[in-house]
Amino acid sequence: EKLSQPVKGDGPLALTLDIKNISTEKMEHSFSVQVGASRSEQRCYRIAVMLRKLGYPAFNSSLSLPGKGIWHRVYIGAFSTRDSAQNVKDRLFREDIAKGFIRHMPYAVQIGRSGSVQQLEALHEKLLSTSMLPYPTPIRNASSGQIEGRLLIGACYKREDCDLLLSETKASGYSAVIVER
Repeated sequence: EKLSQPVKGDGPLALTLDIKNISTEKMEHSFSVQVGASRSEQRCYRIAVMLRKLGYPAFNSSLSLPGKGIWHRVYIGAFSTRDSAQNVKDRLFREDIAKGFIRHMPYAVQIGRSGSVQQLEALHEKLLSTSMLPYPTPIRNASSGQIEGRLLIGACYKREDCDLLLSETKASGYSAVIVER
């Protein structure tokens, strides 16, 4: 099924990296709020774009389920704690947007290399133009100790669940690798 028009990266779709609550000990961002699932990639894409326009950091992830085929899911955020995810889940419910539930999804596909927000902006725009919905997470550079950003797509409970997304991303011509969120 062909995806609808790609989104542009302005307003709430612009690339931002929230580093105010970064722990120096832990750089994990493995919790997300799942707000939808469908066999239709286009339906999930549209929901995620609508949520992004409302200011939520929404993204999609596809998963091949044995005996059920490929399913597409809509998530919001990459949170470092269950409490942070719960706060967003509660807000979505209060605003009558979605009920949602919290998922621990420790893996994702990273596209390209990590770097500053300025270094990632061009890749971010390019990905948005191909109907991918990348989201940034902070990571500590092992050699310099500095906090940088990285662009991720999808979210997976098991590493092997990211294989489909990884192969699709590489087939589109991008350098990609499965990473811990």
